[in-house]
Amino acid sequence: MLKQTLIVTALLSVSGDHQLQAHNLPISEMMLVADEEYLHLEIVLNATELTFFRELDQDRNGHVSLAEAAERGEQCSRRVLEALEIRIAGQLVDAEVSGLVPNHNTHHLTIRAHYPGNATAETLELTSRLAAITHGAHLVQVVFRTPHDTRKARLNASANSVSFRPQPVRLTETGNQSVATPDKPPQLLSWWTWFGVPLGASLLLGCFVMYFRDHR
Repeated sequence: MLKQTLIVTALLSVSGDHQLQAHNLPISEMMLVADEEYLHLEIVLNATELTFFRELDQDRNGHVSLAEAAERGEQCSRRVLEALEIRIAGQLVDAEVSGLVPNHNTHHLTIRAHYPGNATAETLELTSRLAAITHGAHLVQVVFRTPHDTRKARLNASANSVSFRPQPVRLTETGNQSVATPDKPPQLLSWWTWFGVPLGASLLLGCFVMYFRDHR
């Protein structure tokens, strides 16, 4: 539990800037942070986009207060998480711990959950069905982080799933320690390889032809 608390604190520090930039667009921002034991999820969404927002907003002020979150937060977080299907190594996983936090003075909600599994070494599959419980053309901006890399995706009603496969990692010797670093993706040959070498060979051949023609 202490480890989960530390991870949540890190999530807050990473995503705080995004939370402060309130928007009225139908966009949710999802952060996925993987370690060897858990996948930690945080999603920030516009509460007014939820089809059941009126059930949360008891006083009809357009925000979800702490009292309203305490009363109906568990139900809200469960409905949102039920719209997210997460598989690790092909196995469907459910959140062990989850909760809702209203963002003060805004109409945003933050939902956090912890899923058992090692998404750093196994393929993570995410399917979003948030379009079924939100208004408008809802988008989900996803950031997936592991100790080795960071990747991004965007989901909507027509493209609602993404797979994050583990990246190859190589060991680099630094003194008496081995440091794991992600393999670099293969790079295309440079423009010089494609154009410079053939052009240089053609010029060289032309010079030889002219030399022998002038000295015959």
